[in-house]
Amino acid sequence: MSSSFLDNSEFSKPKFTVEHRPSKKDVSLQLYEDETIKDILIKLAVYSKQTITNEYIFGWMIDKHNKIVPLGFNYPEISIRDPYKDIKPDNNFIDDEGNRKLIKNESSIHTTLEDFMNDYEITKSTIYFTTLFDYIKFLKMDPKKETEYDPFLFNGTIKKYWPKITESLNFFHFNNSRLVKLRSDKLTSENIINERNTNQLYIVYNNKSPIYAEKLDVYTFSLSNGITDKTNEKENVVHLFKLFIDISLDTKNHFLKLY
Repeated sequence: MSSSFLDNSEFSKPKFTVEHRPSKKDVSLQLYEDETIKDILIKLAVYSKQTITNEYIFGWMIDKHNKIVPLGFNYPEISIRDPYKDIKPDNNFIDDEGNRKLIKNESSIHTTLEDFMNDYEITKSTIYFTTLFDYIKFLKMDPKKETEYDPFLFNGTIKKYWPKITESLNFFHFNNSRLVKLRSDKLTSENIINERNTNQLYIVYNNKSPIYAEKLDVYTFSLSNGITDKTNEKENVVHLFKLFIDISLDTKNHFLKLY
């Protein structure tokens, strides 16, 4: 058995094609099979340079039956199409007055890309993506001006492809100053997450010799509620190592990311 901290000598970078829509241009992004779907959506949002976060990305892959499988969510009872070929409000998502229907939605946001492809029988390593801002421009709407609210368009089309967009003003007035500020603040955090993930994976996949720990210190990690002198109240201590005692690393799961 190797005495190295991580023997990555057999690792090779996976090859994925990333295509932006509607431009149909290939994007130069390195994706990894052990990244989660959320990691990838964050990476696509950062790449777009549109001051958006992962919720504003609609990404998808194609399964072996040539059907679209969205990244991060799925409607098991409803098939969806390319959003640029399906602009009419979908009656599966709205009633006659444009009110939103409750639709079963399965999340895959914390699934690794490898497991996602296995779960949905995807063999083609191509990811397609577009942004809410791209779609606004496609519909020839002015992001600087507020457009009248249309429940059929928002609930029947936009919520279908961007289910985490909760406030309609994100679509009908994209450049609203309050919303821009909120997106910018969250984007700061997502930039940090993306930078850390990218650096970690770069080290793992680009250092072609075993990685040895220069120093390894083990502490008794714990969290406490700090109660020490209140009558009839006991100090509550959580030993963090015990939370992860059943989690192990192997050739498939090389390291563990804690958020």
